[in-house]
Amino acid sequence: QRGLLSERAILPGQDSMCLSTDSHMSFVDAWDDLLIQDWTSTNNEFAVLTAYPLATSNANFAGTKAHINLCGYFLEGDLPRGVTGATLTNQGEQSKPTLTMNWAAGQSFSRCHAEKNVPVDKELRWIFTGEEVDRAVRLWTHGYDLYNPSINAVLHNYTKPNQRFWLYHGADKAEEERLSGARIRALLTGQQVKGGFGIFGLGNQRTLEEYVTWSHTNLGGNWDEYLKLHKLTPNIPDGASYPGTNLNFCESLERHPVRDAESLAKSALIK
Repeated sequence: QRGLLSERAILPGQDSMCLSTDSHMSFVDAWDDLLIQDWTSTNNEFAVLTAYPLATSNANFAGTKAHINLCGYFLEGDLPRGVTGATLTNQGEQSKPTLTMNWAAGQSFSRCHAEKNVPVDKELRWIFTGEEVDRAVRLWTHGYDLYNPSINAVLHNYTKPNQRFWLYHGADKAEEERLSGARIRALLTGQQVKGGFGIFGLGNQRTLEEYVTWSHTNLGGNWDEYLKLHKLTPNIPDGASYPGTNLNFCESLERHPVRDAESLAKSALIK
């Protein structure tokens, strides 16, 4: 469980890098050098390289040959879920990572202070849809920037997934699942929960309104009315069923300013 792992992990010094992935992963030769070079090319201490990993069956596109474009959320029920990513071949000179509004659980590479400052919420039990957007808005409002890597250094075996924990039907599961969904909905609509979010809440470097305006994302609740009021076309059309990535939108994004650059820089110091 990622929430417990990030809580128990002994994070190294402030110059160290952390990679979190799904299980059953593969890595290209020199994957760590490739990821560090790609991260360095952003020239951003608070960059997080994240995307759904390339399938191991498509290993011929691994390394610097191609990258994953992951841009946009659609509503599954009333919770945002990441769109289907697209594998794009790299043409000519290697491109740099591009900004995105998405965080992907399958691959996340950043300075370790991101894991310390914005840990996975361990209170989100029995959650699939909603986990990723929760982390995305929390990282972004804390001042971190999400990027699609310009390479495929990490691969995932998507065949025969065996997630037997979903077969659990204990008496506590339904209530824990309900509370987790309510917790995510509260976070995405700027509301509070009993006891507060603690270290698992939003940051104060940027606001939810800024995230929605910047990304043109419907986070559920009344955010569709907000988009209409401000005459913002949703990045992914409402009602879309398992849509693909918006290939062009994220390439036009620019880094949104933070409230206090000095305090953000201080947050990178791991004690």
